[in-house]
Amino acid sequence: FQDHPLLRRFATTGSVTRLTSQFPSTTSAHVTTLYTGEPVGRHGVFEWFYYEPQLDAVIAPLLFSYAGDEGRESLADQGVDGAAILPPGQMNARLQREGARAYLLQPREFARSTYSTIMSAGARIIPYITVAESLAQITQVMQNVDGPAWITDYIGSFDAVCHLHGPDKPQSDAELDALLTLIDRWLARDILGRFGDTLVMLIADHGMVETDVQAMLYVDQAPLYSRLHPLLRTTARGEVIAPGGSCRDLFLYVLPELVEEAHALLTAIVGERGTVHVTDSLVEQGYFGPDAVSDAFRSRVGNLVVTPYAGNGIYWFGDGRFRQRYWGNHGGLSAQEMEIPFLLMPAS
Repeated sequence: FQDHPLLRRFATTGSVTRLTSQFPSTTSAHVTTLYTGEPVGRHGVFEWFYYEPQLDAVIAPLLFSYAGDEGRESLADQGVDGAAILPPGQMNARLQREGARAYLLQPREFARSTYSTIMSAGARIIPYITVAESLAQITQVMQNVDGPAWITDYIGSFDAVCHLHGPDKPQSDAELDALLTLIDRWLARDILGRFGDTLVMLIADHGMVETDVQAMLYVDQAPLYSRLHPLLRTTARGEVIAPGGSCRDLFLYVLPELVEEAHALLTAIVGERGTVHVTDSLVEQGYFGPDAVSDAFRSRVGNLVVTPYAGNGIYWFGDGRFRQRYWGNHGGLSAQEMEIPFLLMPAS
C-alpha cells in the first residue's frame, strides 16, 4: 500500500516514520498511554486481560468486565468503581491548563463506557457510528473551535477485520484500501489548504501477525500442565489466576518462590514455538518503559510471560471461554506487531 495516494501525500508534503510500539503491543496499553501520558509500566493497564488484586479476579479493563464475560460493564453491574482500579486520564487536563481544548471521537458502542469516561475526563466525547461520520464530525469541530485544540479519532475497524480474517487476507487488504481512500478524500475535500497552523497525524498503536487458530497451543491442556498447575497462584476462591495477556503474550502468575521451576516447565511446554521470559528481567531491560514501574503495574503483572514466534499462538483454554477464534493477533514482540507507522502532514 506504499503507493496509495494518501501515503504518497504524506511522503511528499509531510513525513513518514517507522516507530516501535510499546510492549505489550496491545490496545489497552496504548490508549491508556495516550490518555494518561505515561508508559505502560507506570499506568499499569498493560493488557486486554490481567489480574486486578483489589478484586482478586482477572478482568478486561477496557470492557470493564470480568475476563471471559460476553458483555461489557459487568464490573459496573457489580458496583465496582472505575476510579478505584483505573488510572485517571490526565492528558486532557494538561491540555486545558495550556489553553487547548480536547475532543475525542470514539465508536458509539463504547464512547460512554466506564473506561472511556475516566480516561477522557476534561474532554468532549463525540460518539460516532461510521468512520465517514467521524471525519465529518472532525471537520465540523475544526470549523467551530476557537483557539488551540487536540482532536483524536479512534478508528478500530481495520483492526477488527484483521483479527477476524488475519492481516494478510484479502478482506483486510480491502478494508485498509477503503479506509485510506476515505481519509484521503476527506483530507482533500475538507482539510488541506483550509486550516492554518494545523498538523494532521496518522498513527497505529500496534501491528498484527497471522495466527493459526487450529494450531493454537493451550498451556493448561498440555501433558506437562499437571506439574505446572501446583506452581501457579490462586485466588481466595481457589481458582488459578489466568489468563493474563493474550495468545501473543501469555502472562502466568506463579508462586514467587517457584518461578525458576515454573520457567523450566513452561519452557518445555512451549518448545520451539516461542520464548519464556521472567518479567522482572524484562522490567530491568526497560521493556515496559524507561522509568521505574509503578506499584499498580507490579501488583497486576504475571511473573512469567510467553512470547510466541511469528505465526504461533500460545494461550489458556480454561472452561472454553478463552478459546481463540481470531486469525490475526497482536501483543507480542515480533516485528509485524511492534513496528508501527507515524505519519505527519501540515494541513496548510
